[in-house]
Amino acid sequence: MLRLTQEDTAELAGVSRRLVWSVERGTASVTLRNLQAICETVGLEPAVRPRYPGAGK
Repeated sequence: MLRLTQEDTAELAGVSRRLVWSVERGTASVTLRNLQAICETVGLEPAVRPRYPGAGK
């Protein structure tokens, strides 16, 4: 576990703390670049998947 605060995460990712807060709550309108920076900071890899099972078949 990383035990990073929102402020730590934001500083390391080069984004605002408010953006990290919004992403955590699912209310952010975020660029792919910023999302990737946040994910990399906390050891995650962003992925795109269908919203509905069977979509795209």
